[in-house]
Amino acid sequence: MACYEGDDKWQEFDFVFGPVSESLHLMTWQGSVAGGCLFSGYHTMQLESVNDKQTKLIHKERFGGVLPMVGAGLPYKTLNRNYLLMNESLKETVEKKSKNKT
Repeated sequence: MACYEGDDKWQEFDFVFGPVSESLHLMTWQGSVAGGCLFSGYHTMQLESVNDKQTKLIHKERFGGVLPMVGAGLPYKTLNRNYLLMNESLKETVEKKSKNKT
């Protein structure tokens, strides 16, 4: 489900999980419309250790099909903003929990 403007207007999209690996700290999922001809999306989130106190989040999405080629199908500029907000919120949550443990 997705809510692009934070207004509780949710949209539901069909997807399937791709590779998910606890040992690699990896989660992927993908979806398509019309077999990928109109639209396809492949989403990846992976955590990578930088050092004992830092972790890097690798967060990407790759779109394909006719709709993304012409800028249709999803609010792409809003997606970038929302991914940044989501990443910052995740960072803040993890850092708070980490501080509470010490």
